Amino acid sequence: MSTNTNPRPRRVAPEPGLTASQAEMSEREPCTFDDPASEAHAEAAIAQADAELAARKPNVNFRWEAAPLDVVRLAAELAGVPYQTWMKQVLYKEAVAAITAAREVDPRARKLAGGG
Repeated sequence: MSTNTNPRPRRVAPEPGLTASQAEMSEREPCTFDDPASEAHAEAAIAQADAELAARKPNVNFRWEAAPLDVVRLAAELAGVPYQTWMKQVLYKEAVAAITAAREVDPRARKLAGGG
């Protein structure tokens, strides 16, 4: 029988969906306060942080060559809007058009386009 002489605790794999820092935080002992006001303040701060995380908009990132991006930037400039706003508007319009065109043949498109 061997004895583990390593003073560091053994790490376990984090729960699915948790980052390494979130997993580390979940392994820590809960904090306690002597003062009920401090406890309430901490709980309010945690609730606010949870609400801010839940309200975050998803980010979409992709790699693109410089030349097509320059074309998009020029089109956005001509339209008078920031290029990322222009891209979102165009992508949304194209997605709606594609769904509308597919309504006749794809039941998923009928549902998304409000066709029941």
